[in-house]
Amino acid sequence: MTNWEVQQWITDAELHSIETSRYWNDEHADFYGAWNIIDGDFAKLERHLETTGLAKDLAACLDVLYNEFNRQLAGVGIDLAAGCFWAAPYLLKSAAVRKLIALEISRHRLLKLGPALLQHYQVNAENIILALGSFYNLHVDDMSIDFVFMSSAFHHAARPDQLLGEIRRVLKRTGAVILIGEQIVDVRKERIKHAFKFVFSKLIPDSVQLRVFGKIWSAHSLIKSDAEIFQSDPILGDQLYTDDEYSSMFLRNGFTFRGIKNRLSLYQSFVLIPT
Repeated sequence: MTNWEVQQWITDAELHSIETSRYWNDEHADFYGAWNIIDGDFAKLERHLETTGLAKDLAACLDVLYNEFNRQLAGVGIDLAAGCFWAAPYLLKSAAVRKLIALEISRHRLLKLGPALLQHYQVNAENIILALGSFYNLHVDDMSIDFVFMSSAFHHAARPDQLLGEIRRVLKRTGAVILIGEQIVDVRKERIKHAFKFVFSKLIPDSVQLRVFGKIWSAHSLIKSDAEIFQSDPILGDQLYTDDEYSSMFLRNGFTFRGIKNRLSLYQSFVLIPT
């Protein structure tokens, strides 16, 4: 069994005070997901990365980072909300990356899922540090990090400006930020779906919906408001942002950026460079 270096950047009291920590520390929530590779089924995870396009999105971001910003991954990086650490083998692929800090708020992801993946893909323990903590409070020095990576995680920040400010603090001026797995919000599509749900709920009795579909399609108005479309998820912490909101957040926190949308991917990505 490999001895991974584990650091605790948050107290138990601080962890429990975070509203979404209860969900992310529930092992049962991960049991049926693609991230649960404790059973050794890594093919399941690889199929998920292929289907969602996440691995290809990371590769596209690295191409943009090099070709448009003349930078590449090197030195010390940090994977915020690292999940099962799927990206670690990709990020450490470059010999120029000498250390990766994998930060998680979930104990079982940090101590069970992550190490299982690292061992399976033969990641060298000398190249990685496992840290339990919050991405709002990074226990590293100012301007000490060469790159920051987040996968399907930035939109979980209820305080994105605070997160970007903390990233800006720790990132070297020659550094870079890669955000992948960000939701694409099609307001028009959301409104059409909602209108269909409203009409459907009025035409089909609840009892029939429940019997046929196993659930009730409920909508109280024909038009879905922006507030309803962009409301946050109190359990998962999900936030939905428009393209303009992403742009405003990045610019006001001192980053220039390039957005990437690939029609073969379910998500959008961003490459950020400190100005």
